[in-house]
Amino acid sequence: MDSPNDAFRYLSTLAAIVEAGNFSRAADDLGVNRAAISKRVLQIEAALGTPVFSRSTRKMELTPAGRVLLDCYRRASEALDTGIEEARGTMTIVAGKVSVSCAPSLATHVVGPSLHAFATQFPKIRIHLQSLADEIERDDADIQLRITHRPPPDSAVRKLARVNWTLCASEEYLHRFGVPEHPDDLRQHKFIMPQSYQRLSTFEHRDSGALESLAPQVSLTSNIQETIFGLVQRGAGIGLLPSYLLAFQSSHRPLRSLLPAWQLLGRPPETLYAIHAPAKLLRASTRAVLDHLTALAANLGGQASFKDQA
Repeated sequence: MDSPNDAFRYLSTLAAIVEAGNFSRAADDLGVNRAAISKRVLQIEAALGTPVFSRSTRKMELTPAGRVLLDCYRRASEALDTGIEEARGTMTIVAGKVSVSCAPSLATHVVGPSLHAFATQFPKIRIHLQSLADEIERDDADIQLRITHRPPPDSAVRKLARVNWTLCASEEYLHRFGVPEHPDDLRQHKFIMPQSYQRLSTFEHRDSGALESLAPQVSLTSNIQETIFGLVQRGAGIGLLPSYLLAFQSSHRPLRSLLPAWQLLGRPPETLYAIHAPAKLLRASTRAVLDHLTALAANLGGQASFKDQA
């Protein structure tokens, strides 16, 4: 803990562990992995020179030193909350520039079209929508929207929605080559796939649990979802795309989800996260945009919203 900011962030981890009851649930609540939680506790103890949790019982019990730190953190947190609310109370208009970075497909089909309604509600907030940088450390946006199965450790994150993947095709393509009713029917089709997912391994029937395997004919791969989406719209083949692209697509060249009775296995679960500054330090304008994106994610058709799961 090299600075007061580090100390406050690490002590917030201590409070989260106590509230959750164990390291694993605290990691879920904070949107980090369990190893990051353990590392923070070890750094606190190294800085103090004494344990903060008792290792002699099965319950998560604080040592006397841990109780002193937790009490200090809670008093400081309450004082900070009061100060922030008082500062916000001096504002009459929520205004300012907020930058949001995300993948082009999210920007084009989900985030971008929603901003007109947001601008009507918050006319003094100017949003800058930019392409997501390859590395989180190089991304200077106020809010980063990232789809991943492993969020970055030691970052403030908000879970927005689980991202499901679906096979889809255009009506024109299906008229020419037929609608697959069973995974075995896919053998006669060509596929346009994400670069990271070049083969379909297994399908599981949602009702019976029956399994079917498939090695498809892949005609093209790309790491750009918008490229896959455009080619599938033009009838170039069957594509594998996140379900939100089907939920938010326009009526022009709509795509149809295939094999609704079957679930595609073999891809790790992914989640749409919003990565941002610590919640207590968010500007009012950034908080307004973040709340808008959270509500938007709740409408990702076919997806599981974390707001709905709470």
